[in-house]
Amino acid sequence: MSYFWIFIYLLFVLFVVTIFSWSTIVLQRQKKAWRDFAKKHALVIHKVGFLESTGVEGSYKKNRIGLFSEGKIDETSRGMVKYRTVIEVIFGQGMPGTGALGNMNAMKTIEALAFGPTYHPELDSWNKSHLITCSNRDFIEAYLTKKRLEKLNGFFNMQNATAMMVFDKQDTFLRIETADPMVEVSKIENIMDKLVVLADDLKLTKEETDKWMPSKI
Repeated sequence: MSYFWIFIYLLFVLFVVTIFSWSTIVLQRQKKAWRDFAKKHALVIHKVGFLESTGVEGSYKKNRIGLFSEGKIDETSRGMVKYRTVIEVIFGQGMPGTGALGNMNAMKTIEALAFGPTYHPELDSWNKSHLITCSNRDFIEAYLTKKRLEKLNGFFNMQNATAMMVFDKQDTFLRIETADPMVEVSKIENIMDKLVVLADDLKLTKEETDKWMPSKI
């Protein structure tokens, strides 16, 4: 083997070791931040191995939340699995029908869910690249008021993230997927707080519940 190929081999080994070391450092920082976040807010943290990402769940400001990592195949990098941070806020409240709303990054997921026909709101400021699908056309038209559309527009406009709202008759949740490993407690809290406020604004009011989801008693 020539010195040139030995040099190339050593560079490759150095590259792999560097990537592995950096990934391990980021993972351990993430796990510490998530543990601190869980401890601060009395949440459940899942115990995992040294080289595994943990998960957090529980009640945060009266909303069920989930914080975890999820591996997905990246079509742009020849099938490599890339891990993304996932944050979910669960309403604990269903809607009359099934629906999925999201930004362009969520399009494939929403189309795969096939929850209903596409709805196009008549709001000039609405970003037309966002997708709204629902099985109950009458409901989605009445539900998506100007205020809710503006708030969803801001949510879906998040940069470098997949942002979604999904619902059925049992429950509703907001979901964010991002490449950011979330290694700071303050950043996790900031995003969680915004999602919780958004979830409260998007929950059905008593009047809406009485109209669209009356008691079966």
